[in-house]
Amino acid sequence: MIEGKATFPKTNAAYVSIESLQDEKADEMIRNSEYIKSFLLLNDIELVSHPFVHIKHWDIKTGKIEYDFCFPIAQTDKFPTHEEIKYKVVEPMEAVKGSFFGNYSLSDRIWFELHAYAKRNQLEVEPVIIEQYHHNPHEGGSSIDWKAEIFMKVK
Repeated sequence: MIEGKATFPKTNAAYVSIESLQDEKADEMIRNSEYIKSFLLLNDIELVSHPFVHIKHWDIKTGKIEYDFCFPIAQTDKFPTHEEIKYKVVEPMEAVKGSFFGNYSLSDRIWFELHAYAKRNQLEVEPVIIEQYHHNPHEGGSSIDWKAEIFMKVK
């Protein structure tokens, strides 16, 4: 469901960087989710919102994506160092927004809808996307009820 223009808010995040194909995104998230959450828990770093994927580059022809799998965290003066888990501030992003309901392995389908919506509405977009997940598949429940908000950057 396309919702129109929106802003993804400024967010502090702990993340790992990943390169994969679109259809491998969900597997990579599963592989890294508990790894990141365990590190944050062991180091008393407070999670403040739902995890998200910050796609920094999407090759629409090949399906290759470069992204950070992020967990929003509270700001603190000092973060523990880790070889793979890094920290960043995701700046506010003007975007076209859509909501996706279903298995997160299929959430990239809405990227094409957002791209088409932007074109129809004469908005210039970049291949920068944020998918914020509102349900944890590890906690069970029907994937029909899973929700993701998708933001595609407007230039």
